[in-house]
Amino acid sequence: MATNSNVISPVPSNQTLVDKNGMPTVLFASFLTDLWNRAGGSNAPTNAQLSTAINELAQTTANTIIGNNTGSVAVAMDLTPVQVAAMLPTFTSLLNGLVPASGGGTSKFLRADGTFQVPPTSIIFDFFSSTQVTTSSSAITSASFTTSSNSPAFTFSPNFTGKYKVYSSLPMLVTDATSAKAATRVINTSGGATLLEESQGLLAGPTAVVSVESSAYVQSVYTLTAANSYVFDIQAKVISGTSVTIDGSSANFYMFAERVA
Repeated sequence: MATNSNVISPVPSNQTLVDKNGMPTVLFASFLTDLWNRAGGSNAPTNAQLSTAINELAQTTANTIIGNNTGSVAVAMDLTPVQVAAMLPTFTSLLNGLVPASGGGTSKFLRADGTFQVPPTSIIFDFFSSTQVTTSSSAITSASFTTSSNSPAFTFSPNFTGKYKVYSSLPMLVTDATSAKAATRVINTSGGATLLEESQGLLAGPTAVVSVESSAYVQSVYTLTAANSYVFDIQAKVISGTSVTIDGSSANFYMFAERVA
């Protein structure tokens, strides 16, 4: 059966124009060859010329990706990296995608929820202790806090700026014939530390007891500045009764300081 030279083979609509390597697919190459041969007659290009023409049509702009960012059906176009990035999702705890912007800096890290965070500040330990107190103070009779005569004048310079607790367990002796009650505390007496919290110690005896002795824990929390010199002392006051004594001769003790934040 003779072939009709005036009939053009059907368009291979189910095929792409070029393959993944950018070369014309077989069916499209055959179709275009047939089309050019029939349209051009004796002036039709050779297969090699046609292949060159198709490859030139298939070329794209450098550093682009063929796609469609219009939001609707459209002819494929060359998309820049910025346009492609705008179409892709950002990485989250539920979606894979592009890494989100870090916001700059050198210490942030990317968390599993897709956000950049600065690592939490670790607490670097800093510890100090006073000289041991082995003596008893003079009797304190004032109703106002008074520095005890055997306070070690606990002096130190912190290595870091932050919160420090200063504390001690104080042996207290309170005397009175009817009602003995006294309080103690740790207080900053030099250096200008900022007091945040203070827990005082209390000792009280039953009625008609001449004296009562026990240890009371005292603690204060201060904001301290690195390299600054601070002095901390023990103070006591009489609430009711005759006097109170810090009895380091019966129970030796120290003052301590450590960084907590």
